[in-house]
Amino acid sequence: MGTPGWAAWRLAAAVALAAAAGCGASKKACPAGQTDCGGVCADLQSDPANCGVCRGVCPQGAACQVGVCACPASRPDVCASPGAAAVCVDKATDGQNCGNCNHACGLGTCAGGACACNPAITRCPGQSPECVDATVDPKNCGACGHACGLGTCGGGACACAAGATRCAGSSPECADIAVDPANCGGCGVSCAAAANCPAGPCACSSGKCCAVGLTNCGGTCVNTSTDNFNCGVCGIACTTGSACSNGLCCPTGQTNCSGVCKDLQTDLANCGACGAACPGGTCLAGACCSPPAYIACGATCCQGTACCGTGTTCQVAHQNGLGQTYFDCAPLGTYNMTTAGEAAAAWSSTGTDNSAFPCGGTTCYSRTTTTQCAMWCYSGADAGKGVLNGTGIAPLCPGQGGTSFTWN
Repeated sequence: MGTPGWAAWRLAAAVALAAAAGCGASKKACPAGQTDCGGVCADLQSDPANCGVCRGVCPQGAACQVGVCACPASRPDVCASPGAAAVCVDKATDGQNCGNCNHACGLGTCAGGACACNPAITRCPGQSPECVDATVDPKNCGACGHACGLGTCGGGACACAAGATRCAGSSPECADIAVDPANCGGCGVSCAAAANCPAGPCACSSGKCCAVGLTNCGGTCVNTSTDNFNCGVCGIACTTGSACSNGLCCPTGQTNCSGVCKDLQTDLANCGACGAACPGGTCLAGACCSPPAYIACGATCCQGTACCGTGTTCQVAHQNGLGQTYFDCAPLGTYNMTTAGEAAAAWSSTGTDNSAFPCGGTTCYSRTTTTQCAMWCYSGADAGKGVLNGTGIAPLCPGQGGTSFTWN
């Protein structure tokens, strides 16, 4: 009879796989009693590769019976190892899955779900494999759980490899004290101890406990990403006029961007930060100055459409009286046909322009939309005055009604 746990897992996995395949796929015409499973006709009642549902794969050795996976009576259990397919086993006798999945007996046999070790073999309860030869096993050398590490096991004793330090009583016994966090610089010196690494968390760097991210350079823990005397690696010093940036000596004020020094204040491809591109504009003081909203005037990023004076002065921000802003080089309080047109254009970019509209001895610029009409007058007593007609589209002069306003 199949194992209920396996059946539930297999069904859930199959449903997930079916969902991942996507909806709306073309269906294949299959004979009666069969189902289209990704372009293959399958009998979900008997196909061990599509048992119960499409892609419901049975364990190795199992059969599909009425849509349910069933292991044979001689191997009623199901076990799966990481990266391996599930298989039908008998936990009572299987030397690789004795009592529990993936619990191996090793140098012994499995009977009744328990390991029986061979003569002269050491039993290590709870380990897998459970039965080991402690005279030669580098993970259980002389005793269960005693590892040799950087060495070999012979006669129940560890022989350390060249360059490794023997730390008697520790496991592993043979350590590289330059990098071993449990034996850093010497046996038993643990980088986990606060006294050895008060800044914690820490690691072992060339036999010294250093905070994570720091490197031991001649007995001092340094950050090789920023240390001017140990830039990138120990002993590489940056010359006068340069500084260490992300492990590379760059001219002072520049930054290492993927191995190339860049000035983040002016570089179009790295404006303000590595990889921050400023296409079609100018990088000023680490900020992208791009039209149409901004324009570079000398060393200043300005709002507007052009630069004033010698090309280094920003345009003046004017208010059109109806809540919009327009920019030009005229000082505030300047009224003429040009500024009147600019004020009108800022109000409605889609309205109709009516230039030089006469209003009682003044000249005005009106702009009409489908529901409103506004007028800006630039000469005589009405200089800088305007009127908004919100009830119709007939132009009104200042003083004829509507809502009066000022502009500059």
